[in-house]
Amino acid sequence: PVLQELPAERLAASHRLLALQGEVQQAAGDCDTAAHSLEQARLRAAADGDKVAALHITMKLARLHHLREDLGLARLYTQRVTDLLDDPSLADSELEAAMLLRVATLAPDIGLYTQGEELARRALHIYEERGDLAGACDVVFILFSFHNQTGRYQTSASYLQQARHLQWTAGLGPSYQVAILNKDAHWHWYQGLLSPAFDLARQAIEVADRTDQPKQRVYNRLVAGNIARAQGDFQTAHTWYNETEQLVRQMDFTLFLPWVAVHRGWLALLQGQYGEARRLFQQALRTQDHGQRMSFHGFLAVLYHLTGRSADAVDLLLPSIAFYEQSNDPLSVCTLRLHLAANLLDLQQPAPAEQALAGALAWMAEHHIHYLPH
Repeated sequence: PVLQELPAERLAASHRLLALQGEVQQAAGDCDTAAHSLEQARLRAAADGDKVAALHITMKLARLHHLREDLGLARLYTQRVTDLLDDPSLADSELEAAMLLRVATLAPDIGLYTQGEELARRALHIYEERGDLAGACDVVFILFSFHNQTGRYQTSASYLQQARHLQWTAGLGPSYQVAILNKDAHWHWYQGLLSPAFDLARQAIEVADRTDQPKQRVYNRLVAGNIARAQGDFQTAHTWYNETEQLVRQMDFTLFLPWVAVHRGWLALLQGQYGEARRLFQQALRTQDHGQRMSFHGFLAVLYHLTGRSADAVDLLLPSIAFYEQSNDPLSVCTLRLHLAANLLDLQQPAPAEQALAGALAWMAEHHIHYLPH
């Protein structure tokens, strides 16, 4: 209400007020108008020569366009952030490292895995030079995830060991301890080492509960459910998913509900409860996040395959494969190609099925992948 009472010329003359207006509009769910206000703020900051403000506003625009599912604009503003960071007059290594870390965190969701890794390594170098061990550990976590999620387990193990060393050396607190346990659980899970993976997830839950870390309490319960599901212990998985959803609703952490729904749906599918699986997948697909939807299409495609709708499954799998190829995520591409091959065989298309299967198996052989966590 205060901003609405300001004269238009006064609002237009201040990048701070324009940025604040954009944030208010975004919080109210009016992302299109927010994007316009923030772009005005960015241009005003640039005209005023306030490069730091322009940098922060540009990062906000990258995140906003990701939320709006305009990945082209999200990538454009991400590039503008890195261009601003390359300006030699912006000699602020702390700000540079923080911004590189933010861009690297966003990168996988907008299909920029390779660029994200490069920016994360730049941020790590700066944090190490500054002696900021907490910042370095934050970046190492991201680098671990980049490598583990793409099947490079030997390198991800090295990053995990580096994170442990940084946490011990700097005496970093419980939030870092939980994150390390979580990533260790993922490292074991992704290679099919399910028993130690489940134990690590349980340890992460215990530390998160004891130190009151709400989101980590949620994340690690979901991981425990997923690993129990992979072990075939469906009742235990169901219990963990119930706890996860209960916590999510208590926290009003609604952005996480699609992940809970899709994993519940996968559990239902594995138990032959196809109607319930369909309901949960459709619930998850209400998400506004494009990357999530590409992931969830893979789950729905398997349901279609199992219920005699192979042509519909192929229609979902092809754009998902293209998305993960563009984002440089070969583990997801491999998994989806195997599903594609199965559906093409059902459709009496052996040649393209063989091509999809050969591509997936060749990548697995080259990278010594013997287990697919997805």
